[in-house]
Amino acid sequence: LMRRRPPRSTPSNSSAASDVYKRQLNDNNKLVQIQVAAALVKIGETKAIQFLARFLYDKSVDIRYEAAEALGDTGDKKAVKPLIQVLKYDVDWGVRWAAADALYKIKDKRAIRPLIDCLKNQSDESWLLRRKAAQALSAITGENFGEDYNAWLKWWNEEGKQLMRK
Repeated sequence: LMRRRPPRSTPSNSSAASDVYKRQLNDNNKLVQIQVAAALVKIGETKAIQFLARFLYDKSVDIRYEAAEALGDTGDKKAVKPLIQVLKYDVDWGVRWAAADALYKIKDKRAIRPLIDCLKNQSDESWLLRRKAAQALSAITGENFGEDYNAWLKWWNEEGKQLMRK
């Protein structure tokens, strides 16, 4: 039995599309639910961000990863706080990478300090996370210190904190 994926393009009638999508939120497949919630956000149903964010805490690494990616694809700044929590605390570096990638796509300055903290971990398994965090930092700040934790921390203490006050 093949499941139909929600349409990638937004139908011209957002209200009708919203009703169709909302019915699909009860699908048994969590990946379908994630895709549907992301589609709802794209047509203006911002309450779906909370629905999507709950999947960030699923027991399945794959579901957490897909939820982080979907939140990034929405571009909605309401997703920043839960994504920062995942970036800081998820046990899987791949899920943390997906959160960093989502924050890169959203480009919100609230993510700067948590992204800097990602650069501190020098374990071999987290090099991809460090690279993505550095890319996100450059995209958000316009600065480029690569993966140099100390340089980013110096910048944060000298300039970054003031940026947060603006």
